Amino acid sequence: MEHLLDALLTVFIPAAAVLLAAAVYCLLPGRVACKPKSRRALGWVLALFLAVSLLQLAGEFTLAMFGLAWRAWVRSLFAGALGLLTFLGVFQILGCYLEQRDTPRPAHQIVVGVSGLVVIAYLVTVGLPSWFLAIRPERTVTWRDRTLVEEDQGFLDPDYVYYAWHGPLVRGLEPLELGLEYGERLP
Repeated sequence: MEHLLDALLTVFIPAAAVLLAAAVYCLLPGRVACKPKSRRALGWVLALFLAVSLLQLAGEFTLAMFGLAWRAWVRSLFAGALGLLTFLGVFQILGCYLEQRDTPRPAHQIVVGVSGLVVIAYLVTVGLPSWFLAIRPERTVTWRDRTLVEEDQGFLDPDYVYYAWHGPLVRGLEPLELGLEYGERLP
């Protein structure tokens, strides 16, 4: 199973590049590659994907400069949104590319179709389970007149890590050392 996932990851990057090239081909100005409604939907999905990616990455970089980080639920929200937009984007790309009026070569259609299947397979077998496993329970606690964010970073055993609370969206970047034993939790 591990070799299958490694092979899927190896094939995922070129497949994603092929789909991106097909999306650019469908969105080229002056081309009548697919219906205007499909082009518009594809453009919106790609624009939203880029906006969410930019917000996440720029936010992480900027927050790290100030010693802050996104809270776990915000990171999960970004990951879920990017996964959903990727899923929708693949179907928009396939729909737009395969319905072209100026019919491309069958080999091109096969390569784009297989690339779409590879990306969907990667999302279902790697992306979705990773997203579910990355969702970390957290709570806000008050300890010695300080508000802290508690994250359970353990998988099967609880491993509670505490960060400084800086609002509903962000927390401190570095964990706080509270002198608790492994698995011990603040009341």
